Amino acid sequence: MPLDKGIFAAALVPLSTDGELNLSAIKEYCDFLIKNGIKGVFVNGTTGEGMKLSVEERKLVLEAWMNHGKGSLTIINHIGCESLKDCQNLAVHSAAQGVDGISLMQPILYEPAGIENLVAFLSAVTEKAPSVPFYLYYGAGPSKSKIDLTELLQVAKTRLPTFSGIKYSGSEMIDVMPCIVSDSCDLLYGRDEQLLGAVAMGGQTGVGSTYNYLGNVDQRMLDAYERGDMKTAQMEQQRAQQVINIMLRFKSYSGVAGASKIIMKFLGIELGPPRLPDLPLSKEDTEELKVELQRSGFFEWRR
Repeated sequence: MPLDKGIFAAALVPLSTDGELNLSAIKEYCDFLIKNGIKGVFVNGTTGEGMKLSVEERKLVLEAWMNHGKGSLTIINHIGCESLKDCQNLAVHSAAQGVDGISLMQPILYEPAGIENLVAFLSAVTEKAPSVPFYLYYGAGPSKSKIDLTELLQVAKTRLPTFSGIKYSGSEMIDVMPCIVSDSCDLLYGRDEQLLGAVAMGGQTGVGSTYNYLGNVDQRMLDAYERGDMKTAQMEQQRAQQVINIMLRFKSYSGVAGASKIIMKFLGIELGPPRLPDLPLSKEDTEELKVELQRSGFFEWRR
C-alpha cells in the first residue's frame, strides 16, 4: 500500500537530564507534530538516537508512539542493529505493535559484501514481520558500499516480498532513480535541504530531522509545488535552508539531535538532552542559536 504523500518527522527521543527515557513527553510532542501537519513519524532512526538505545528502550519508545500516534500518524520503526538477532527481535515486536512499516539499514561494522549478502540479511529479518511493509534505510552513516538498486529491486520481487521502498538519506538523486520510476518502490527522501528538488524528480514523501520544527513550512512548500506556484515553493525551501544552515553550525558536539531538541524547546516542546557521547548545548550556544533563529525570521514565518 503506497505511503501518504507529505512530511514525516524523524522522531527525536525524549530524555531526562540524567539521560534516561522520558516517555511521558511523547504525548505532547505527538500532538504538536499533528497540529503542524506532519503525516507520519520515523521512530528510532539516527535522529532518534536509536543506535544509542538498548533493544528494550527502543521497544518502549515505539510503544509510546503507538499509544499516542496510531491512527493519526503513519508510524515507521527503524529496527537496524549490528546484531541479526536484535534486528529480528525488533521486527517481531514491531509487527506485534501494528506499525505501518519497518526500516532497516545494513550493518555498519560488518557490511554485506554484495547484493547476495545484503538480501540474505534483509530476508532473515523481514521474514519475522511477514505482513509489515519494509523500507531499506540507505545513504546514512559511514557505509562505503553503494547498492545497485536496479539489481536489488529485481531480486526483491521474489526474495523480499514485503519490500515497499527506500528511506534515502544520501544526496545523489541519480542513485535512487530506479526506485522513483518503479511502481513497487516508495521513496522516503531524507535530505531536508533538497526536498523540493526530490519532489520535482518524482519523490513524494520527505522524512527528516528538521521537519520536527519546519514541517509546516515544508508542507506549505509541497502545497505550492502541487498548485504550480514554483516561486512560493522556492521561497519556502530557502527559508527552511536558512534554519538548516543555522542548526548545523551548532551540532559539532551536540549532534543534529541535540541542536534540534533545543529548537523544539524554543517552540515549547521539552525533549531533554542528547544521549552520550553527544553533549547538550552550552548556555552560551543555546542563547546564540536563539538569536540567529530570530534574525532569520524563523519564529515569525514558521507560524
